[in-house]
Amino acid sequence: MLEAVEMLPVKFRLWMSGPVPAASAWSWDADGAGLIDPITGHPLNAAGGSCADTPGPYAPIPPAAVVSAYSGGTTAVLVFDRPVTATGSTPDDAITFNGMTAVSASNVDATTLSFATPGPGLGGATPWVISRQPDWISQAVQWPSSGTL
Repeated sequence: MLEAVEMLPVKFRLWMSGPVPAASAWSWDADGAGLIDPITGHPLNAAGGSCADTPGPYAPIPPAAVVSAYSGGTTAVLVFDRPVTATGSTPDDAITFNGMTAVSASNVDATTLSFATPGPGLGGATPWVISRQPDWISQAVQWPSSGTL
């Protein structure tokens, strides 16, 4: 399971790493894998069964989209709507700030990347652009996309 969204208190939409055949078995161990009953406040009991819903077409998780961007000095920060991971490789021009390629990129947290940029400080309304999928970010990101810091 890659991601889950609660549809109702007893119904979830799950994104799996691939298609799941109808009537596939599911299970969780005692303590419910960290799931807590909101009424009792207790972990779920061990359970299992088969997928009751007819599966729809497989839909991959959408790419991570930038939801916030800001700067401070020569550092630019992009916040995404889902986790992204910088691989540690040197960034290329897939993501630019005012036309400049970052010198380095690192994770601030699971959804935030910090970029060190060369040259003068980044001011307000500095444009950023994602022109293609960066090979130095492990997850898919939405492109083309752009905005201002």
